[in-house]
Amino acid sequence: EIISMAWLALASFSLLVAASGAHAKVCGTWALVPTNSIPPVPRYDGCAGYVTTDPLPAMLVYGGRNDAEPDAVLNQTYTYVFDTGVWNQMDSSPVGPQIFGHSCSTVGEDTWVFGGSLSSDTSAAINNVYKYCTTMHDWWPIDFAGPKRVHHSGVVYSNMLYVFGGSDPAVQSEDSMCQNSFLSFNTSKYSCEWTDITPKSGPTGRAQHSATLVKDTLVIFGGTCEWSATTFGDTWLYHILQNTWEKLPLSYQSPLSRYGAAMAATTSATTVVLYGGMSHSGAILSDTWVLDFSEPLDPVWERVNFESDFAPPALYAAALAASSTANTVYMFGGCKELSNDGACVNSDAAFYSLTLESC
Repeated sequence: EIISMAWLALASFSLLVAASGAHAKVCGTWALVPTNSIPPVPRYDGCAGYVTTDPLPAMLVYGGRNDAEPDAVLNQTYTYVFDTGVWNQMDSSPVGPQIFGHSCSTVGEDTWVFGGSLSSDTSAAINNVYKYCTTMHDWWPIDFAGPKRVHHSGVVYSNMLYVFGGSDPAVQSEDSMCQNSFLSFNTSKYSCEWTDITPKSGPTGRAQHSATLVKDTLVIFGGTCEWSATTFGDTWLYHILQNTWEKLPLSYQSPLSRYGAAMAATTSATTVVLYGGMSHSGAILSDTWVLDFSEPLDPVWERVNFESDFAPPALYAAALAASSTANTVYMFGGCKELSNDGACVNSDAAFYSLTLESC
């Protein structure tokens, strides 16, 4: 009987490997990106997005924090133009708020920012919506505020801003610290109402999860609930058009539980990249994963195989964004070392690119 059970387990594993074999193995090359200008101040817990017009395609970096600076919470807006290799600090009036732990979602020339915290101890979560136009270099505050959120996720699809999870640390309760609500806001009509579209079933409440948009599907991974001291390692897909969540089954290969990992989808919309983050034990991680959507009904995680020894350091709360090259993402910032009181004592100042290919 024991032998039969062993053969059954081996057969099940073989079937799983065979099923995943339909997806090509992924190789990648990390590289330091040379720049022809002064890069942004080192930071972590900011956001990044792919801007299609600046007037050239660019990566936008906004907000975050640098605990080594006297004014730790930042509000500078930068773009990195892929074709020229130049960083530009964008002058605007009015300027955006000094925030971190916010969400930003870039669509064309517009970047939509929601929530975040004004204070380095996360107690000052805000509920404001802002729009930044890269061609006009202007920040526009939107009058219709939503619920207070920090370390949530926010994406824009078909003029709708979708916000999931996060926390409001000013209210000490599990429901507030570990939100699982799903809200929408119409960015084209500036509707004065936020709509609660939370499905009947979905992910457990969490914050600091990783999220990105793949066509009409929101992908989230991991996160943490500080109230219950839980770190998550599950992957969920929110199908926007159906207003339904789908939990991906655990596979023999998937990332460890973590929070604060960088995530972005490539412009080909077939690959989601995940880098770093923090484990439940507090270790900062340095592994690179892709969620392969080449077969949309069967996305699977694959750990990236590297063709060179170079890789970024272990990073927590870095910012990752797509680029004008379909198989390349860029990463800036992140925390390399935390003190005992949770402050980042070493923010990364380097700028990296990751190019993927089948192997």
